[in-house]
Amino acid sequence: MIEVTNEVRILETNGRETLTENKTLLVMSHLKRRNYVVLCIEGQNYTVRADDLVNAAENSTNTGML
Repeated sequence: MIEVTNEVRILETNGRETLTENKTLLVMSHLKRRNYVVLCIEGQNYTVRADDLVNAAENSTNTGML
């Protein structure tokens, strides 16, 4: 299996902009399960179902706000 790592820039921490801190969230492929991804946040790894993460992002941005 190919290992994939994506960096997502963190824009705010607890409501405060963090643009100058250059923090990132890593989204990595899971070593054994294709339908899982690993989120690395400040050195801690969390494994979640990929489709749950996609659904959560879609639901969270479907608020009707601009």
